[in-house]
Amino acid sequence: MEAAGNYHSGDDYVVEFLGYSFSFSAADFEERVTAAAVRLGLVSSPELDADETADLVELVERDAIGEPRSALGRYLIEHWDALALVH
Repeated sequence: MEAAGNYHSGDDYVVEFLGYSFSFSAADFEERVTAAAVRLGLVSSPELDADETADLVELVERDAIGEPRSALGRYLIEHWDALALVH
């Protein structure tokens, strides 16, 4: 039985925080990462191509982008010091 506050839509990505567990399907995680990027002002629209989405997901999952796939990924790498909320 899951504790109140836990979330499960799949097993592709798992985030544990303050005793809660959130597990996401790949599609759900991509949608949430994209929505967060819009809300934070990193992108103006949730309509991103596959490479832009992959760069955002990698940034969230690994806290870095190894090899950017898109212009967005390159921009995030080049301007990360100014964009990062937590140093």
